[in-house]
Amino acid sequence: MQTKWSQWGIVLFVFLFFAVPPCFGQETTTASQPVMPESEMAKPAPPTETDPPVTAETTPAIQTGIQIEDAVICRHVADRMPIEPGDVFGDDVKSLSCFTRVVGATENDGIIHNWYFGEKLVAGIALHVGAKNWRTFSTKSVFPGMSGNWRVDVLSKKDGALLKTIRFVIE
Repeated sequence: MQTKWSQWGIVLFVFLFFAVPPCFGQETTTASQPVMPESEMAKPAPPTETDPPVTAETTPAIQTGIQIEDAVICRHVADRMPIEPGDVFGDDVKSLSCFTRVVGATENDGIIHNWYFGEKLVAGIALHVGAKNWRTFSTKSVFPGMSGNWRVDVLSKKDGALLKTIRFVIE
């Protein structure tokens, strides 16, 4: 009888070792993966002499119908509101959130938060927009050595149009 139980123990061990994927100590979120490579992102057409000046901070609402009513970087979000917003954060911060309030969306709209450290895209997070007036946010972990200039570009998921840029610094 003891031999039978020890054989089952070996079978169970082999099954768990080979059949169950390893997950301990690995980050399993996909939110930190870029949604679309920079090479595939929509590039604005070159301005003509009659075009008004457009900066990265402006919202091209005419292109998409979607507008960003409010966008801030904050320490966290609670009850659908940003907590401790700012544009300068200490290097002791473990994560930051980009809170965005979208207006003028249609039923199947969405936005993308592209997080940049310096000029390097470090995260792209697609977010669903479910109504004309919608609040949403993404959160990015900040690791030691990531002090410096940051920005989040908010893009239309439909056409990749730049809707808003939020700049901040981690000191």
